[in-house]
Amino acid sequence: MMTNRYPYSSDIKLMDADVWTEPGFSDECCRFIHGCLKSDPEQRVHLEEMLSHDWFKVMVKRVSLASGGLTQVAPPSLQP
Repeated sequence: MMTNRYPYSSDIKLMDADVWTEPGFSDECCRFIHGCLKSDPEQRVHLEEMLSHDWFKVMVKRVSLASGGLTQVAPPSLQP
């Protein structure tokens, strides 16, 4: 979804590489995607880790600077 194209077989091989990059994507974004796409479910980041990932922190900061008014964004509660 983020690259606006379908994955290629070479992309699938990169999922298990130590580093995943995409031109024009921030380091934080690449680390987030890499953590989400691990083929071994035990190695994938969990929801709690996703919500506290550096990429979200950077995005909140950018939105805050762009809007001039957003000061805090709380992640949704994980409790039912």
